[in-house]
Amino acid sequence: MNQLARFYGVPTAPGGYCGASKTADAQSGYEHLYNAMLEALIGSDIIGSAGSLDNALTSCYAMLVIDNELSSVIQRTIRGVEVNEDKLAVNVIAEVIQSQSNFLEHKHTRKHLRAGELWNPVLSDRQTYEKWALSKEKLKKELD
Repeated sequence: MNQLARFYGVPTAPGGYCGASKTADAQSGYEHLYNAMLEALIGSDIIGSAGSLDNALTSCYAMLVIDNELSSVIQRTIRGVEVNEDKLAVNVIAEVIQSQSNFLEHKHTRKHLRAGELWNPVLSDRQTYEKWALSKEKLKKELD
């Protein structure tokens, strides 16, 4: 489909965010991620069916929110990784080895960690267990 669309100069819009799951659950998550990622990797212009369940027969707001999160990781994945002298950091590696320090202390590491190279999810909680447990406890107290 993508090859024909490119040949005729029209955009492609497959329903990548779809799967057989009937609820917004783990199955729908991995189905949507896999199907949409494949469409993104082959160069589809628009990936449709976000927020759908049951093979795009049902709409679900919760799934739409999940698909938005999946979209962010797909966009980060297809962006790829730029390879250049600064990012390879051969001189930084040599410097750290010679000084017997570590990469986390190095200015180059901080610069690149803050430059958007890592995927930063909006929905997903990536805190340590201890911080997560404290935030849940605090929220529970606030609600009581």
